[in-house]
Amino acid sequence: MIDKNTNISIGIRFHDNDFYVTIVNFLEGIQKHYTQGFHSVWHEDVEKNKEHIVRLFNDTALSYYITYQNCYEYSSTKEDFEHIKNYLKITKDDVLIGEEISEYTTKRDGWDNSEFHYFFGVTGQIYTI
Repeated sequence: MIDKNTNISIGIRFHDNDFYVTIVNFLEGIQKHYTQGFHSVWHEDVEKNKEHIVRLFNDTALSYYITYQNCYEYSSTKEDFEHIKNYLKITKDDVLIGEEISEYTTKRDGWDNSEFHYFFGVTGQIYTI
C-alpha cells in the first residue's frame, strides 16, 4: 500500500480527442479517489495500479461521458450508449504512472492531438498534450 502522503501522477492515452471532457473528468475523479482517503487501494506494484485504473475507467467511462459530456443532449438511444460504452475502453498500455509520464512527455516526437491527459501529483493540475 502507498502512503497517503505520496504524490501520485497518472496519465491516460486515448485515441480519440473527442472524448477529452470524459477523460479529464475521470482523472479528476481519480484524484479525489486518492486524496479523499482511498489511497489504500494503491500499491507499490505499478502493474497492479494500472490494472486498477483500467478497471475503474472501463467500468465508469460511460457514466463520465453521460454526466460531463453528453448530458443526454444527443445520441441518447440505448444503442448509441452501448456503442459508446464499448468504444470507451483502455488497456494497461494506455496508462502511465509516475516517471513513465516524464519519459513519455520528454520523448514524444510531436503533437499528440490532445490524446494524452495526465495529472501531476505534486500540483494536482491536469494537463493535456
